[in-house]
Amino acid sequence: MKPLPILARPALAVAIAFAVTLSGCDRAPDQSAKAPSAAATPTAKPDPVATNIDTSVNPGDDFFQFANGAWLKAHPIPSTEASWGIGMVVRDELYDKLRKISEDAAKSPGTAGSDEQKIGDFWSAAVDEQLAEKQGIAPLKPYLDKIAAANDLQSILDAAFDVRRLNVDVFYDFGVTQDERASDVMAVRLDQGGLGLADRDYYFKTEEGIVKVRAAYVTHLQHVFKLLGADDASAAASAKQVMDFETALAKVSRELADRRDPIKNYNKMAPADLTQKYTPSIEWTKRLGGCDVQPSS
Repeated sequence: MKPLPILARPALAVAIAFAVTLSGCDRAPDQSAKAPSAAATPTAKPDPVATNIDTSVNPGDDFFQFANGAWLKAHPIPSTEASWGIGMVVRDELYDKLRKISEDAAKSPGTAGSDEQKIGDFWSAAVDEQLAEKQGIAPLKPYLDKIAAANDLQSILDAAFDVRRLNVDVFYDFGVTQDERASDVMAVRLDQGGLGLADRDYYFKTEEGIVKVRAAYVTHLQHVFKLLGADDASAAASAKQVMDFETALAKVSRELADRRDPIKNYNKMAPADLTQKYTPSIEWTKRLGGCDVQPSS
């Protein structure tokens, strides 16, 4: 069940007691109302489950709608989105906070070398559209030149590891995450990747919708190559080469159903063992060092 938002409830009413004070019998009685101080009653926290239940739905017919219906009615899918949920709401709230932090740092960068100054400079450069238009693909040229010059396995691997500094995964997915069997340990995670389409089946299925997706993907690749300066013929040829390569990669990729087994997906080993057993052409200890990742002993 999705996490649900919290709605406030009215506070409990506070009873007020009155005391009557009588003066001595030789005086006229003096009555006064006195409201003794009372400790504030804590506001009860709302039940997020009960708050978002749709009581018009029988839970035996549709439990999801019963449990989440009120939230869904209060949060329709925005016209700009294909789907919506509490995760997207939280994401947008975080993005708004991060944007404010970045914009504030750009306005008041603080001392030279401070985190605020670095964040502000990074943000200012990222949103400078005029500078981006002026530079074009020039900042990428060293990477593109290295890719174009690659003519053997090692030079191709060199180019692939270079673009990882741009957070671009090539041939496989790479990252550092928590060890799935030891949450207090960080581990380098390698996974199959390198496909531009959603998964391997998109390269082989013959359903009409999938065929349209493949054709649209090739068209997209052509546009990318044209933006990089290629003419129509070269862009079409390059797009076909990319599609052929990804199709060959998809053939040796595990099917989606096979990847649902977390036990089979977990294969922990030392970098040297990975090189020896599976990828003799990749010296992982050296490559990880080049990525500023130092494996523990």
